Amino acid sequence: MSFFWGDPTPYVEKAHKAGIKVCDQVGSVSAAKRAQQSGADFIIAQGVEAGGHMAGTVSTMVLVPRVVDTVAPTPVVAAGGIADGRGLAAALALGADAAVLGTRLLATTESNAHEIYKRK
Repeated sequence: MSFFWGDPTPYVEKAHKAGIKVCDQVGSVSAAKRAQQSGADFIIAQGVEAGGHMAGTVSTMVLVPRVVDTVAPTPVVAAGGIADGRGLAAALALGADAAVLGTRLLATTESNAHEIYKRK
């Protein structure tokens, strides 16, 4: 179960009882602390380079090591502006356990996004 914008605490225990893993996507160190305290199984640290919804004001490559250092040993996934293997390698070098690629996938053949949107 994935959360974004808001406190997942009221839902984490119930999700865990049902056998569901929980993640919380955050844009700041303070939100990462809250996510860890809620019992989230992993945290997505999203920088401002991400497309779509924004939760913070810090770039991915600055945010990720701060969150990793703050919430260890809770796993951290990097998100925002990661579009290829080099971005993944950078995120892993900064301590992330994985990376999320979202907007990059809009331009794929398999995406149903409008062609004009894909070109842009």
